[in-house]
Amino acid sequence: MIFDSPLALKALREVAAGELLVVDWTDARGVALVISITTEGVLLIPLSDPPGGTSAMEAVLHGPQAGTRCLSYGHDWVLRPMASPALIAFEPDPGPGAGVVHLTDAGPVLGFRQAPAGTTDAVPVAGYNLAGGGTVAAIAPPYASIFDWDIYPSARAAADPDARPLVSFRYKGVG
Repeated sequence: MIFDSPLALKALREVAAGELLVVDWTDARGVALVISITTEGVLLIPLSDPPGGTSAMEAVLHGPQAGTRCLSYGHDWVLRPMASPALIAFEPDPGPGAGVVHLTDAGPVLGFRQAPAGTTDAVPVAGYNLAGGGTVAAIAPPYASIFDWDIYPSARAAADPDARPLVSFRYKGVG
């Protein structure tokens, strides 16, 4: 028997930045991207079905509760832009957006919102460098923006015309 899946069961404390996960929130289960590991827990960007009180593309700190498990797609997932001319813009219109992939000199950067500690206030969009890893405090020109994209668990799945994406993002406005 061959088990043909990139999925692996992991303890949340064992994940690394750049991994794509299926996470159980208190009130939902969704796909999330690990953007950093801190002493307080794992900082995630919910890409689908965010936990209550947040929205997709708003960074969430998931505390290191003992025994918390997740499913990991690892690092070999694929983000495929919907790169028609109508879905691409050059800065500054409409400006950095949460969920928008910004093509910068440093590589593609996924925009996300992050509230200051202890608040739920909206803040300027930060980003996660999809090519090199690591976060950026702000997305500055020059850049081009790709508004719609899909994520697949592997290059093989992305190449299959019948495959369904794990996550589809369609831009709905600034922020």
